[in-house]
Amino acid sequence: VWLDPKPTDHQIKILVDLRDAVKALHNKNKTLELEKNELNFLLYEAHVENAELVKEKEEARALVKELEAKEL
Repeated sequence: VWLDPKPTDHQIKILVDLRDAVKALHNKNKTLELEKNELNFLLYEAHVENAELVKEKEEARALVKELEAKEL
């Protein structure tokens, strides 16, 4: 949009509104990035915990097999 050397009040209002909208989107983007990072961290922690639980489950199965073998 080409502006006259001296923009009208209406043009100034439009530019201010656009500036405010861009600022709001920028802030929302920052917030979403922070939330995404937090969710990625929580997902990583869940994967670690799941891996530990799988390991414990495998150890428990091995122990059960060992005990069953001793009973035979």
